[in-house]
Amino acid sequence: MYKSLSPKTILVVEDNERLRANIISALEFYFHVTFAQNGAEGIKQAKSIKPDLVITDIIMPEMNGYELLQFLKKDADLKHIPVIMLTALGADEDIIKGWDIGADEYMVKPFKMNLLISRIQNLIKKNSFLGAAQPPIIKREDPFMEQINSKINNHVDDINFAVIHLADSLNLTSTQLNRRLKRIAGQNTITYIKNFRLDFANQLLKFRSYNITEVARLSGFSSSSYFIKQYKLKFGKSPKQNRNKYTNNVELSQIL
Repeated sequence: MYKSLSPKTILVVEDNERLRANIISALEFYFHVTFAQNGAEGIKQAKSIKPDLVITDIIMPEMNGYELLQFLKKDADLKHIPVIMLTALGADEDIIKGWDIGADEYMVKPFKMNLLISRIQNLIKKNSFLGAAQPPIIKREDPFMEQINSKINNHVDDINFAVIHLADSLNLTSTQLNRRLKRIAGQNTITYIKNFRLDFANQLLKFRSYNITEVARLSGFSSSSYFIKQYKLKFGKSPKQNRNKYTNNVELSQIL
């Protein structure tokens, strides 16, 4: 067994022995990896080791992946753990069901291991950031807005997460969502999602470990140039200028 490059622990919950072994073999060079054969075992493991991320199949004996996910997201000590769901079910309704419960990512079988590793790294990095600072959210007193913000926040680094996905996850049409958002927040859905991503990016810039390209990607922008342009329009300065200001302030506060 390789010595992992990271102290992060990944829990793999998969009843297919061959697939489970392949996943463990691919991940163990990068992470500490442990496993369970079904959702019931997965809960025991999660309670015991409190992993940094869970990868789970959906169809399993004793307890399926949806039930495991639901348990994790309702447990005060475990709900912060990112969950990637592996499934042969590619239908939109199955994916929406997982999102509604709180899944952080879906990977449809068969998938490439390098993509899985990339998603794990991004989710762990994102989760570490969220533990330190939450992005600003407007209209917290409105339950509908809190729901919207939660949905966007769960997929803020997913460049493919668009208006239709947000609307579907809320059981609304795109038109209905747009109408309600304009009434409550004064913005259409496209603009609201973009501004949410930009606010999230602005918080990420306070962590000097992220370069501008990483901030753009973690905030759901596929193009760094587009991100820089939109950021400057919203905040009046470039991301680099504000990052330098933030990090200089941090260094000054540490000296004082």
